[in-house]
Amino acid sequence: MIVFISSLPNPENIKNFNVFKDLLDLSLQSVCSQTDNRFKVILVGNTYPGFKNENIKKHLKFIPVNLPPIKFNADLWHDMELLRINKGFKMLIGIISAQE
Repeated sequence: MIVFISSLPNPENIKNFNVFKDLLDLSLQSVCSQTDNRFKVILVGNTYPGFKNENIKKHLKFIPVNLPPIKFNADLWHDMELLRINKGFKMLIGIISAQE
């Protein structure tokens, strides 16, 4: 089985979460249109984006986390490190879930 894992940004760190959800929905529709159905999509994030497409729902596992939004400041290196830690933590949770 193939597992696609992705982390979702905190909605408070996105200017327009609805646009993000629409783009994510289109991306997942493409992924879930595979001819071989032996795959799973794992999304890790603070908020479940919601999907209408039944094919997405059939292949999707959402793992909720309760992480605070990233408070950006003028230090680009510090901000990037916070983003790496946040994403890395979510990806680790997804990998652990995929192994179960």
